[in-house]
Formats: sequence, structure tokens, C-alpha cells
Amino acid sequence: MLFNLRILLNKAALRNGHSFAVRNYRCGQPLQNKVQLKGRDLLTLKNFTGEEIKYMLWLSADLKYRIKQKGEYLPLLQGKSLGMIFEKRSTRTRLSTETGFALLGGHPCFLTTQDIHLGVNESLMDTARFVNLLFEAYFRIDG
Repeated sequence: MLFNLRILLNKAALRNGHSFAVRNYRCGQPLQNKVQLKGRDLLTLKNFTGEEIKYMLWLSADLKYRIKQKGEYLPLLQGKSLGMIFEKRSTRTRLSTETGFALLGGHPCFLTTQDIHLGVNESLMDTARFVNLLFEAYFRIDG
């Protein structure tokens, strides 16, 4: 994911005439303290500015460094549940998301379309309401 995002950002920067390239972000000082991400949904990168994306990359690299290298325990998502709905199975996406969420103290829940019977036993709207009540965060992978 980070590799693909880096390629996307570099191509966008070159199209806009910028000469910088996105490199690996390491821990240290944050790129910007004025970024407000709380309460926002990450549906597409088009909804975020370049500075906000840089901050998210810095934050993810900092968390990874603190957990993996320093051995810190950061229960930032303790008591939170993540619903993962997969239309097609994706081993890497599932394992990386489950691991990351669990390392931050959360509880990931893997669901396939066969598990929740989208639009079969219950209407899509009922399923959406129920999932929204149970999980603090959720995402769906279509394929």
C-alpha cells in the first residue's frame, strides 16, 4: 500500500511540475502539526491535501518504528473494533490490516459476503445499520 501510494504521489507531483519525490518517511519531527484528521473518513486520497497525506505517511512510519524497533506498547485502539468485509479474499490485505489493528490494541473482525449475506436474508440498509452500530471502523474490499 505504501509503495503504491508513493508511486501515485510521485506521478502527481511530476504532472504538477514539482521536482520532489516521496521517499521513505522515518520517525522524528512531524511534518505539520496543524493537520486535523479526527472525524474524517479515508475513502479516497482525493479528499486530502498533499500535506495531510505526508502527515499520514509520517504518522504510520513513526508508529511502525515505535512498535517494531523500540518495542513500545501503544494501545491507541484499545476497546475498538474493525469490521473488514471482503468480496474477494486478499491474504496480504487481510493479514496486514489485522496485524496493524491488533498491534494498536484493537479487535479486527474478518467477514466475507457469505458471512453476512449482503442483500439476501437482510436488506443492505439493515446490514449497514447493524455494522455501523457494532464497529468503530470498517472497510470493504470489492476485489
